[in-house]
Amino acid sequence: YTFFLFNDLVIYAAGQPPSYKVHQTLHLSLARLRDFPGTRHHLLLSPQKTFTIEYPSHQMKQAWVTQLIRNIEGQRQLHYKHAIGVKGIDHDKSPSSSKPVSEAAAGTQTNAPTSSGEYETDPSLTSSFFNVENTKKLEEDQRAWVCKLCIRVHSTSRWGRPKPGQAPAGGVKCGVCKDIVCRRCASQTLVIKGEKAKVCDCCSGVLKGYLSNSAVMERSVNDNSILSIRSDWSASAGTHRQKFPKAESESKAATM
Repeated sequence: YTFFLFNDLVIYAAGQPPSYKVHQTLHLSLARLRDFPGTRHHLLLSPQKTFTIEYPSHQMKQAWVTQLIRNIEGQRQLHYKHAIGVKGIDHDKSPSSSKPVSEAAAGTQTNAPTSSGEYETDPSLTSSFFNVENTKKLEEDQRAWVCKLCIRVHSTSRWGRPKPGQAPAGGVKCGVCKDIVCRRCASQTLVIKGEKAKVCDCCSGVLKGYLSNSAVMERSVNDNSILSIRSDWSASAGTHRQKFPKAESESKAATM
C-alpha cells in the first residue's frame, strides 16, 4: 500500500501512479499512535480503522511519527476552536499555545511513548475534552452516537440506536466511504453510479479535486536518512496538506 499524509487526513491506497484505489480515509482528529519500541512499525488507532504501519527504515518511521503527532495535535486544536465558536466552551480550558506540540528533527524524538507504548499528547487536546471518549456515558445513553468528522455527540430517537449499517436519526451514510456522519458534515450531493447520493464533506473534497495539490516528502538525494518537505498550497481547498507518496508500508489488520 501507499500512504498519503495530509494535515487532516491519512489515506492509504493500492496501485501505482497515476491510478490508485483508495482503501480508507482516516481523520487525524480521531487518531492516536502506539509505538513498538525498537521496531520499524507502530499502530495507528482510530475509531474508523486501526492498523499497523511498517516502514523501510527507522529514520522514515521517526519522520512519519513526528509529522503524524504534529498533524494530530493541529487538528485537535482546530476542533477546539470550532467547539468554542459553536458551544461557547470556557476559554479558561483553552490548550496552552506556548507549549510546543512537537519539535523533533529527523532522527530525534521529543514526544516519547509512555510505558504503555502510546505517545503522549497535550491532555487538554484529546477528544475526551469534548466528552467523546466517555464510553460509559455513551453506553448508558443507547440513543447517543458520535459523528466521525466533527466529533459531536448526537442523540437518536427514543427507539434507540439503529441497526448496523443504517444511519441514525440526524445522521447521513456517505455514499462513498459509507461512514455515518451528521447532516452538517454531509452538505454535498453528488451523482454516484447514475444516482444522486449524499456524501460526507471529506469525500466530496477528494472527488472534486480539492486534495490534488499537496506538499511532497521525499528522500534527500545526498542523504537517504534525511527527509525533506516541499510545501505547496491548494487555493481551492484553502488548507495546507502534506503528501508522502514514497512511504510504501504494509497495512495489517489490528484490533483496538
